[in-house]
Amino acid sequence: MFVTRIEADGLRHAPRLSGLDRTPSLPAPPAAVAVADALRLFTVAVDPSRATSLRPLGWVGASTEPLHDDDTQRVDMLLGLLPGAVRRSLEPDVRSVAVDVSMAPDPPLYGRLREHAVRDPRLVTALGQEAELHVKAGWLLTSDRASASPDLLGARMGDVSFPLAGKERPAWLLPLLVDLVARIAVVDPDEPLGAVTDRLFAAATSHRSEPRRAWARAAAALSAPPFDLPTPEWVTVDDGLTLAFGEHLLAPRQLGRRAAEAVRLVEATIVRAPDVLVVPMELPDDVVAWLHAHTDGDEATLEQVFA
Repeated sequence: MFVTRIEADGLRHAPRLSGLDRTPSLPAPPAAVAVADALRLFTVAVDPSRATSLRPLGWVGASTEPLHDDDTQRVDMLLGLLPGAVRRSLEPDVRSVAVDVSMAPDPPLYGRLREHAVRDPRLVTALGQEAELHVKAGWLLTSDRASASPDLLGARMGDVSFPLAGKERPAWLLPLLVDLVARIAVVDPDEPLGAVTDRLFAAATSHRSEPRRAWARAAAALSAPPFDLPTPEWVTVDDGLTLAFGEHLLAPRQLGRRAAEAVRLVEATIVRAPDVLVVPMELPDDVVAWLHAHTDGDEATLEQVFA
């Protein structure tokens, strides 16, 4: 799956991107961050269980947790929004944010839609018109803009719109959309590096062979161009394991900012390996080329990368 269109309303520098290919260039900052924020808001509005991914927006304080419904485990409302962060993200006086995203299915997803079409005539009609799925989702903020509720606002293929509530809502729709937004990842340059290396360690020590192979590819990538870091390995520190480099067992911070950046990019590209990866960071041309190379060929791990 890859994204062909992103249109947002309510955000400062609201993106209007269409006709996207598999390696679209992000606009210059701060518009690049607005693209990342729009996709974060979109994915959480579709699947509120992903609410922690909104932390890079700065809306929610470190001690504030979203409200959950005990029965559904879905977020009813995001509480305690920080006024300064909201002002920086949204247009003045705006109380709603809407993000409209078009997605082109890959062959397995298209096959899944065809299976659903056996039981849903509306989907037969829709697939006869076009394969792209158009989904609109957003947030409604309270009058003081201190809380916000997510909502799914529309889903259609071609001219066929699917009901979002009541008995007419297709049983396949929400599970499909939740699966789709799980395939979109945004690199957070401010995420603690320890959280990134924890995911790498989980892959390296997994009981499954596929994550272990992903770690092996990631380790090789860190030591090769364009990153050219010393060989990574796991070392014991304070009864735990941490990532170190070279014979002197240097920590990423001792190798400079580019080492930490390399660890983030390699983990996202090779270990997490989403369909769509958004990298709202200024990168050297050789690193951008490395990312683009992972959308093509037998060793591709991404369907699309925004960089």
